[in-house]
Amino acid sequence: MNHEPEDLIPYTRVPYMRPDDEVILLLAADLPARLLILKELGRAQVTLAYTALEARTLLDAYTYRLVIVTNLGMPPDHAVSVVPLDHSYPVIFMSGVFNDTLRRECTLKRIRCMKVPFKPEDFQDAVARALDEPSR
Repeated sequence: MNHEPEDLIPYTRVPYMRPDDEVILLLAADLPARLLILKELGRAQVTLAYTALEARTLLDAYTYRLVIVTNLGMPPDHAVSVVPLDHSYPVIFMSGVFNDTLRRECTLKRIRCMKVPFKPEDFQDAVARALDEPSR
């Protein structure tokens, strides 16, 4: 008798899909903000992170085409802290709060800043410009 897991518990095999360099990582803890940003991203492939720790873990493990971090639902310094100093992907930071310290950190980490609330066309333009950037 074979006691492999498939013999004991019936299940459906689903292929595991790893993010590749066409996937966007979105860090947004606030549900309404997350839904709005997803709507504006349209049909893009998006991996969602709900916490800074989750986003940091995903960035350590996978490569993304674009990273969008927000402080919507978390402190601004937590959101920006997930982006390493040396990264190969474009990053957009969306926030309603900017101070000198935060702006310096964004400049140091090559993070584009975008004010919230935003106009949908401005967001789509920012995403298009970021996606046109060559990977480093």
